[in-house]
Amino acid sequence: MDEQEPFPEQKPVIDVSVVTSMFGDQITKQSIKDVAINVIKPLISGDIGNCLQTYIHAKVLSEYISEIVDRVKPLALDEANNYPKGDTMNNVGFSVVTSAKRYTYDHDKVWSDLNDKLTEIKAKMKDREDLMKKAIDFGGAADDDGVEIPPAKLKSGGTESIKITIPRDINQ
Repeated sequence: MDEQEPFPEQKPVIDVSVVTSMFGDQITKQSIKDVAINVIKPLISGDIGNCLQTYIHAKVLSEYISEIVDRVKPLALDEANNYPKGDTMNNVGFSVVTSAKRYTYDHDKVWSDLNDKLTEIKAKMKDREDLMKKAIDFGGAADDDGVEIPPAKLKSGGTESIKITIPRDINQ
């Protein structure tokens, strides 16, 4: 019995002619923005479509593209190493770069002792922050020693967004 391939032969995942027809030969951030705006203009004007459905589909496509990027990246790195640094393709510059090195210091006793003190201070700060957040509801408060606890000030946040949950498989 012949073993069947797990996936039938498919066209390229992202056909270059589709990208070129959307953005032209000279891709720029502005051309990407312009295409996106043109696609959603009828939606924003209320002429067609369902905004929520479009948003959900765009998030699905974003996940799809992220998966492609993650899986193709190692192969693309190998290929990019064959080009000179700063080369371009369809006006998009590329070069292989190495991320900053990260070190660990926890094997050093002095550093570990300092880190323990810092962790303790951070825990105390977190407790104080919690008290300051609670003080918001009362316009201020005082601790057990009568020391004033001013309410926390809002720095940022409170922005609404839509949480999209895409199931991992059909059975979820």
